[in-house]
Amino acid sequence: MHVCLKKADKPCIVAFDEFQQISKYPEKNIEALLRSHIQHLSNVHFIFSGSGCHLVTEMFLSSARPFYNSTSILELYPIVAEEYIPFVCHWFDVYERAIREEDVLVIYRLFEGNTYYMQKTFHEAFINIPIGSSCTLDILRQTVDGVLEEAGDGYRQLLSRIPERQKELLYAIASAGKAEKIMSAGFIRKYSLVSSSAVQAAARKLMELDLLTEEDNIYFIPDILFRMYLQWLKNTNIIFIPS
Repeated sequence: MHVCLKKADKPCIVAFDEFQQISKYPEKNIEALLRSHIQHLSNVHFIFSGSGCHLVTEMFLSSARPFYNSTSILELYPIVAEEYIPFVCHWFDVYERAIREEDVLVIYRLFEGNTYYMQKTFHEAFINIPIGSSCTLDILRQTVDGVLEEAGDGYRQLLSRIPERQKELLYAIASAGKAEKIMSAGFIRKYSLVSSSAVQAAARKLMELDLLTEEDNIYFIPDILFRMYLQWLKNTNIIFIPS
């Protein structure tokens, strides 16, 4: 690939998705090796993207890392509701189906603007209603339940490989939604955790696995559907979309 890019007769763009994963490769100094090749490709533009915000940020902003100050950083925010809601309503209408803006907003808020889970929900709902019908809130509720159930097998297998103390912390943070001061006596007591040192160790490991994220001292589970699944495991009567 390096040879092909070097010989390219026109500008090229190479995109790396989930770029933070290279830090987990067994090879030593993979970042330095990649940087040594990239820096000589003057006709190639690179895009490095990743969902592990703190890991990607460290790769490019830490002076000890090979990619330090080698890029311009752009944070991608969720599509704003004011643009996404008309988009969904328009395409339902184009194919002779209807959906209310306020119901689209319910899903938008539920998934916090996550385009993958919103798109999956609306797609599943769309294909299950006939032409001339309306996609109601009840249909969306059933669809979300189906999406959650579909993901359940994978999440169960994932949880089976996680040590108990890490699972306990995941349940606690999922219940809180977003949690501050997770090593405080109050948080530990509220969620019946073992100790601050145990929480600290569990949090560190979960962040290494990208199952937990910390931003501005706030901890949360980045996979929103996984968070919902954990909430459901602790309370099977939970209602994600109220009537």
